[in-house]
Amino acid sequence: MQPLENEIHPDMVKVWKARVVMELGISVLVILAYLFFMIKFNWWAWLFYVLIGLTVVYTPLDYFVFPKIRQRYYSYRLNEEELEIQHGMFTVKRVLVPMIRVQHVTIEQGPIMRKYDLAELQISTAATSHSIPGLKMREAEQLKRQIGELAKVSDEDV
Repeated sequence: MQPLENEIHPDMVKVWKARVVMELGISVLVILAYLFFMIKFNWWAWLFYVLIGLTVVYTPLDYFVFPKIRQRYYSYRLNEEELEIQHGMFTVKRVLVPMIRVQHVTIEQGPIMRKYDLAELQISTAATSHSIPGLKMREAEQLKRQIGELAKVSDEDV
């Protein structure tokens, strides 16, 4: 499938990489805690090595490969009738959110995203919630306003 016309900002790769570094810190703490219990209470040594192996194999992939792939294969398109969101490389998920079903739209921005002036747009319907990460804050606010206006127009039509 071809990507949709709007892609998320490339700075989102930096945000995902920062999260990987934080997750690595947590993984190291878990491994050290397991090492302590392994020595103190004679827990299984093989599990310690499995934890280290998984961390050593997965972290570089999660840092160097996955963020770029996620950014490249995440796109969206908005028109008067619906919002279409597409993401995924091997298993492509394409979601169509009719404006008539939108209940509310929120913008989320954590400290790392704030550093890069990025935000995540959350679109809620009665059934579920959808999100578009990695939008510049101005773009997220504009998109929120557009969706709000289109959803309001749809409400008047019903």
